[in-house]
Amino acid sequence: MRIEILGSGCARCHGLKDNVRKALTMLGKDAEVVDVTDMQQIMAYGVM
Repeated sequence: MRIEILGSGCARCHGLKDNVRKALTMLGKDAEVVDVTDMQQIMAYGVM
């Protein structure tokens, strides 16, 4: 599984990434958690 954190790389993005990792640990799941900070790539998801 791959989980992408979309954002500018701010403190909130880092906090979300930490929370996602904690949740994965609690659930006993393994996933790749990556930051996506490129605005063109984020816009390609249609979230902006």
